[in-house]
Amino acid sequence: PAEWKEAAAWLLKQRDSGVVRQYYDQGYVDDLKAGNLSATLAWSGDVLYYNLWAGYDNLDFIFPEGGALHWNDNMLIPAHANDPVGAMELMDFYYRPEVAVKVTEWVLYFSPVPATKDLILKDAAKALEQNYKGYANKLQATADSPYLYPDQALLDRTSYGRDLTTDAERAEWDSIFLPISQG
Repeated sequence: PAEWKEAAAWLLKQRDSGVVRQYYDQGYVDDLKAGNLSATLAWSGDVLYYNLWAGYDNLDFIFPEGGALHWNDNMLIPAHANDPVGAMELMDFYYRPEVAVKVTEWVLYFSPVPATKDLILKDAAKALEQNYKGYANKLQATADSPYLYPDQALLDRTSYGRDLTTDAERAEWDSIFLPISQG
């Protein structure tokens, strides 16, 4: 907690000095597109979308030399859920490769279903056969993205954030950082 408070003081100093405009907001996308930002902590899927799909070729996702947080979302079932079987069935549905590829092509985030890469490549080949070259190129670039399909060397440079193990620890963490990120 002492280190958390030290980090929080540093984050507040950055924000209050104007070095950092704000924390935890999607507003960075508009500023990036307009050229008002030269650097930001961004979601890889946002950068992948705007760079490859929306034509902002001046945007690039730079992986920090010292490593980064591991970026993936998870489906979870809360303890004591009313219908855990239904939740598991929904998860099974979304993890079917033919469904997961649609989600992956839409959200452009790391997929827990490895088969999606080959399916995106098949979609790219199909688009090329149909003479949709621009679409095919975007799908190919999506499948080739090291941020969507990282190799083990890149994954080895990532780590998960601090694991808060007790309710008291979570409450203390939140009391320190939520006022910064959520104002």
